[in-house]
Amino acid sequence: MSLKVSYVQYHSLRSPFQSEIEQSSRILIAHNELINISQSRRCSHLKRHRLSKKDRNTLEELLSEKLGLSSVPETVELMEDEGKKCYIFDGVPAICEVNGEFVPLLKWLLKHGGENLGIPRIIVNKGAVKPISGGADLMAPGIVSIEGTFPKGSIVIVAEEERKIPLAIMKAIFSSDEIKEMKRGKVAESLHHVGDKLWKEL
Repeated sequence: MSLKVSYVQYHSLRSPFQSEIEQSSRILIAHNELINISQSRRCSHLKRHRLSKKDRNTLEELLSEKLGLSSVPETVELMEDEGKKCYIFDGVPAICEVNGEFVPLLKWLLKHGGENLGIPRIIVNKGAVKPISGGADLMAPGIVSIEGTFPKGSIVIVAEEERKIPLAIMKAIFSSDEIKEMKRGKVAESLHHVGDKLWKEL
C-alpha cells in the first residue's frame, strides 16, 4: 500500500507528543489537495516539455543506474529553471538534477509513497527526526535499520521508523555494509529536506 502524507504530517513529526501525530494524520487527505494546487501554481510559469519515448527510456535506464529506481511513468516532462533540471512524472515534480546528482523530491515521495521504488532507505529513530527534518546530516547512532544495499556515494531516502515517512534525501558517504558496522560518526550528507529551497520552489 502506498503511503500518502502531507506537509501537515511532516510538521507533526517535530512534536514530541504522539497524540499530535495521530491528530494530524486524520487530516492528510484534505491537505494533499492543497499540495497539488500549490505545486501547480509554482511550476506553471516555468519552461517545460514532454520527453520523447526515446528520451524517456534513456532517463529510465539512467535513474535505475543512479538511484535504483524501479521504473518511471509513461508521461515524463522536463522542466528547466536557473540551471536546474526537474523531471515531472504524471504532472508531479519528482526528481531534480542538482550539481550532477539526481535528487528525488520529498513532496513526490509523500504523495506516492517512498516504498517499492527501488531507492535504498535508511530508517531512523524518533530522536533523529527533528534534526534530520531540519537539514542535519545523518549520524550512525540514530539508525534503526537499512533497507537495500548500496555502495558509497549512493542517494538514499531517510525515513522515520513508525510510519516510514520520508524525512530527507541524502548522499551516503559509506556503503550500506560499512554503515551497518558503525556505532558513531556521520554516515550520510543531507541534500534535500523539508522547508529547503527545493521544497519551497517545487
